[in-house]
Amino acid sequence: MVKNIETDISCITDKTEEIDFSSDSFKEKYGSEILKCFVLMPFGSKDEYKRKNIESNYIYDNIICPSIDVVKQKLEVDIFVAREVDKNVSGSITKSILKNIATADICITDITGRNPNVFFELGIRYSLKNRVTVLMRQENTEIPFDIQGFRCLSYDCLNPKRAIAELSEYLISGIGDTTNSDSLVFETFPKMEVHIPNILSSFRKSASFNILPWDDWWKRIVELQTLLKEPFRNGRFGPAAVFGISNGGLVVADFLGREVFSRVPILSLWANRWLDAKQKAKKDQSCYYFDNDYNKATLQPLKALYGDKDESFSVLLVDDLVYTSNTISQASVFMKKELGENCNILFTPMFCRNTEYLHSIKEMLPFGFENGEIFNVTKEAYFKQVQSTRKSFPYMKDLGGIE
Repeated sequence: MVKNIETDISCITDKTEEIDFSSDSFKEKYGSEILKCFVLMPFGSKDEYKRKNIESNYIYDNIICPSIDVVKQKLEVDIFVAREVDKNVSGSITKSILKNIATADICITDITGRNPNVFFELGIRYSLKNRVTVLMRQENTEIPFDIQGFRCLSYDCLNPKRAIAELSEYLISGIGDTTNSDSLVFETFPKMEVHIPNILSSFRKSASFNILPWDDWWKRIVELQTLLKEPFRNGRFGPAAVFGISNGGLVVADFLGREVFSRVPILSLWANRWLDAKQKAKKDQSCYYFDNDYNKATLQPLKALYGDKDESFSVLLVDDLVYTSNTISQASVFMKKELGENCNILFTPMFCRNTEYLHSIKEMLPFGFENGEIFNVTKEAYFKQVQSTRKSFPYMKDLGGIE
């Protein structure tokens, strides 16, 4: 039920605590997957609203927050909503406000009352973030000339149901459109990119949109290091060697070796994808990518150490990409052929465009390896981490894969 705007002040929110979306404490408490919504609006202390602070809080609690609730329900996403702390001081813009403007996935801006702080913060948002910024204003509010061309939601605070419906529609449309920009700055400079390490990466729809940012690439490396480190240090998983598949996999193996497996051999298997029909015919058809003298020589030391023993041992096999799982299936067959069935293979890629292909090798993935008793990750969480809609790695390798 919508509260009475004149008499009900129970909707007034606490404006004493500053929220910093980029802080470690926020990430630890709410996680990295939650969408962050930051609200820029006057608090009415300078008569931007007729009913001053009461009306400001009413709009926030009875229009903006319910709109977010609609979005959460329809899109089935978690969204944390915050607005800047009221300092009642003109020009009072804190570092946390600037960080929130930059890191918020959604920014809702009420330009009613033409508050200078709000316009200044809006300009910062448009210069840093290409999307999703939604403008709103009360009906009959004059819009300054320089933003006349912007799409802006007009609302009547005495008709909150209509405002909620329209604002939630704006938000759903903006969140769903991951390619287009709603910033005049990014529209004017289509090749413009803003990159602040560990804070944001913004760019207008262009060829660069399809390229995986280096920050996302490195984030995935760190996730793998975190996943593997605790079981290795506590003795639940100790690979005899770490293998990368060809160039991309070897780079991944090297970074994992530096942080986690510093005393474990880091090796590489070469996937020879350039065999013609006659050459393939001479190979073992179950592993012809890997059935070559280079890989046999690479596995020879392990074969000498473990090949004649009855006890089992483990190896870690990594790659930067899985497309159809054909490569990893061939690698598994080849390694067991050379090292014996006592070789237990743990495999993990950095990314996979279609996780359906991973089901055929689930017993080698962290959530299925050794019946899922070693690594603290569920299938759902693991699949969510490896999925990517990007089309290319930052080093210009096709994320669609070569199989």
